[in-house]
Amino acid sequence: MKKLFLPFIDNGMGLSRTSWALSMFSLAISDALDGWEIVAQGISYPYPDGAMNIATTDFLESGSDRMLIIDTDEIFTPGAIKRLLSHDLPFVSGIYPKKKPGLEFPVIPLPENPSPFSDDQPVPVSVARCARGLLSLDRSVFEDLKPRVPSTVDPETGRQTWEFWQGLPGGHSEDYFLCDLWRSIGGTIWVDRFVQAKHEGSCVYPIEGTF
Repeated sequence: MKKLFLPFIDNGMGLSRTSWALSMFSLAISDALDGWEIVAQGISYPYPDGAMNIATTDFLESGSDRMLIIDTDEIFTPGAIKRLLSHDLPFVSGIYPKKKPGLEFPVIPLPENPSPFSDDQPVPVSVARCARGLLSLDRSVFEDLKPRVPSTVDPETGRQTWEFWQGLPGGHSEDYFLCDLWRSIGGTIWVDRFVQAKHEGSCVYPIEGTF
């Protein structure tokens, strides 16, 4: 049986844990995770890149085959997770809107394919960058990247971690760094537009009537 690592990392600042918990409960009682041995771990750390590096170290040490990241401000269905896990791809994401009026996704398309979510595009489709809020990663991604990133002893935990996730200048997030790193060695970022979640902050996005 394959092993699935689920890190629980709070990205909702306490605003949306109930909705996320209801989504997780629905997932737990569904058949979406059938065939997987689940390893779940909560991560509490003040910096997003540090939290993700700790989670990834734990993932690698657990012997798990895949890591499924679902931020705690996502509202999702078991069907979406089942579909996401059905893809035999090293690096594949679903979609969810940014926390703003309108309908904009935290995905950077490839220059040669500026409209990756149009009806004439394949599913899943290759993109340049995606956010980590609804992301499935194979162990091989980090095994292949480990020789290319520095390791450090985390000052909070005293453990050795690898810096797979790093914040980028200009306010870009640590997930974009990982995307760039993976693509730099020939990896592909895949996004399935039919794996969808809502994004919760002070309200639920997308806001009906704003797009």
